[in-house]
Amino acid sequence: MKHRPGQQESDRPHDAAFKLGVVLDYLQHPKRKQRICKENEVSEELLEQWHREFFERADRIFADPSAPTPSPRPPEAPIEPTNPEPREEGPKEDPAWGIRITDWPSPIEFPPGRSEPPAWLSRPQRDLWDKRAVVVWNGRTRQLAAFSAESVLGLLDQFRQSDSWRTEGAHIAEQVHRITIPRGVRRKRSRKEGTAEPPAPPDEPAVENEEPKHEDVYEERVSLDPSSAAEFFEFLEGHETRLRKMAEQEKKEREKALARAYSYILSWGPEADERDRSEHPLP
Repeated sequence: MKHRPGQQESDRPHDAAFKLGVVLDYLQHPKRKQRICKENEVSEELLEQWHREFFERADRIFADPSAPTPSPRPPEAPIEPTNPEPREEGPKEDPAWGIRITDWPSPIEFPPGRSEPPAWLSRPQRDLWDKRAVVVWNGRTRQLAAFSAESVLGLLDQFRQSDSWRTEGAHIAEQVHRITIPRGVRRKRSRKEGTAEPPAPPDEPAVENEEPKHEDVYEERVSLDPSSAAEFFEFLEGHETRLRKMAEQEKKEREKALARAYSYILSWGPEADERDRSEHPLP
């Protein structure tokens, strides 16, 4: 429901069905409070007001219509605290780090209730936020990476074998295959006495028998300080069963993908060659 610029929240018309739908959505998904308000274009204060009114009037749904209506109780005056604590104003800061297991039926997050991505994410990092994987991010260094459940379980085993992360922190790396292409070698040119030196030739292709270099290396994706690493270890241990189920599902999906690839390759076997020769006979 769109509203005119400058129109106050309390002045906007909302029918009962709209209010009920927003409140029921909030009751089913309390962690999505900000998103619900944004999608329905209402403030959090207005949603809380409707939430209170819903529970104040909920008992009337099952009330006997023939029973006399009780007289309303006068509102009680709020009790002011003797030593009220000062309220902090201003925007909330992002936590130092976080982890998100994006898996069916709903993601598991730390810190809890972190449904919105951090504001500092770049476009490539934002694309990883909802990827079906284990997403780890560091707000201080602005690092974010997505890992498979199998690789995270391997990291959990490393944590159990060594306690160095308790003092040095965790440096979460990912294995990548690096290919180094050798640069071309310049040929040596003779210089005759009394003649000017020719200009340097451009780089030429690599000499024969010099092949690209292949190697598996580990590149750091996210680093955590010792305190955050301890929370990270505790989170992984608490959700190890969920991670193992997710890793098993990843394995099945890989096997299906390989089966489809083999099926596609075999479809171009001898029968395909024979069909190609019949359609395009040799002269």
